[in-house]
This record gives sequence, C-alpha cells and structure tokens, in this order.
Amino acid sequence: KMLQIARALGKLQACSLKKEPTAPELQKDFFGQMADTWPLETYRGMFKGMAALDNSDKTRALMEKVHDLLPTYHGSNLASTIHKQMGFRPVLVNGDLHVGNVLIDNENGDLVALIDWQCAHLGVGVEDLHRIAISALTAEQRRESSRMLVEEMYNSLVENLDGADPPYSLDTLLVVSDILFPHCALYFVSVFISII
Repeated sequence: KMLQIARALGKLQACSLKKEPTAPELQKDFFGQMADTWPLETYRGMFKGMAALDNSDKTRALMEKVHDLLPTYHGSNLASTIHKQMGFRPVLVNGDLHVGNVLIDNENGDLVALIDWQCAHLGVGVEDLHRIAISALTAEQRRESSRMLVEEMYNSLVENLDGADPPYSLDTLLVVSDILFPHCALYFVSVFISII
C-alpha cells in the first residue's frame, strides 16, 4: 500500500503545481500555529504520558532524550518554510496523513482516497510520506524503504507534471527528506501520544 500512497502523493503534488494557490488557508504557517496552540510545557506533558503507559527503563531513557530535544524542535516552522529558504515552489501537503486518513478498498486492496485535509498547507510533500510511514511501518521497515518511497513519490510527481520542470531534483528532495524527518516525527508522535 505504501507504494500506492507514494505514487498518489506525487500525483497530488504535481496537480498542485499546475495552478498558483490562492486559498488563504494554504498560506498559513501550520507549525507556527501549533507552537501557539501547544506551548513547550504542554508538548512535554504529552510525552510524559508515554512514560505513564510504559514505565520501563528503555522508555524512561527515551523520554528523557525527547525532553532534552523538545526545545530545539518546538516552535520550529522549518517544514512550512524550507521551500522558501531553498527557493522552490511548494506543493500541497495534507499535513495529517496517517493510516486512519487513508481509505483502502476492502475487496481489492487498492488505495481509494486520502482524507482529512484540515491541516493542509503548502510545503514539501515528503512531510506526508514521513507521517504515513511513521504510522504504517515499523522503524526497521521505514528505514529500509525510505529512499525507495521518496523516489517513487518523486517519479510520480515528474510523470504527472505533463512535461513541466519539477520544483526540485530527486537529490534535493532526499536531502530535504533527511532534514525534515525529525520535525515531522516529533509533531506526529506527539499528536498520537495526546490521543492515547
């Protein structure tokens, strides 16, 4: 399913490049707004809940590391601004892509739709790929397939641009992918922890 999702994301990104976005909702600084909604101490509290669920030495050590990292990433809007900093056109990003927002046909197993666009914003589509991979794959599966999924998404983007130039090269997207992963992971994991 992940290959189908990667291809669908590439196609959506290509479609979003064919017109200039005009909706003010897409221009918002999604991650900046998140920092206003969830102050640092609230964010830290979400992760403390994880230790309450699993009080093992391993989880406590991990939560201490997360606690130390949070000030570095909290309030960072890099995922919303990296396209500006690197000088390329942004694409449409779902912003909340996890397994609960992917509809699969029960009969044939094909992807039907990507839903829940309330967190949609402009950025780099690899954000969505990271988020769905975090929720759908084990850490080992994610590490093994990450490059292949980024390549699949990028190839679909290029195939669906109808001959237009892509906003970035595959090599650039792979670098951006590595840069954005911690930002996407930290935001996404905190949301899941707050639901638990």
